Amino acid sequence: MTDDPAPVTTEGDASPAFSENSEPRSVRRHPEVLVRRDLGGTLLLTPQRDEPLLLEGIGALIWDLLNEPTTAQQLACDLAEGFGRPENDVARDINVLLEHLMIVGALCVD
Repeated sequence: MTDDPAPVTTEGDASPAFSENSEPRSVRRHPEVLVRRDLGGTLLLTPQRDEPLLLEGIGALIWDLLNEPTTAQQLACDLAEGFGRPENDVARDINVLLEHLMIVGALCVD
């Protein structure tokens, strides 16, 4: 692992992995992802990448919630309720993060 992991953000124009028009799909952590937690966040090393990813803040929380298979919709509902935010706003950010985690091979879709 390198000392300079690539941070994962939820900003940008990535296409949503799970649109409102599609049937909900369950996502879960890929079993081959190596995980290390420290005070700075959660480091992920996937079989497809040489560089680790750093999940901070809400990204690290979402990773923890992905310990059990769930849908993007359920994540959005739970987090919106927990943080008192509109579900649509939360869903957009979750979709961007999940899309990125799928691209780098950190998630499995059932």
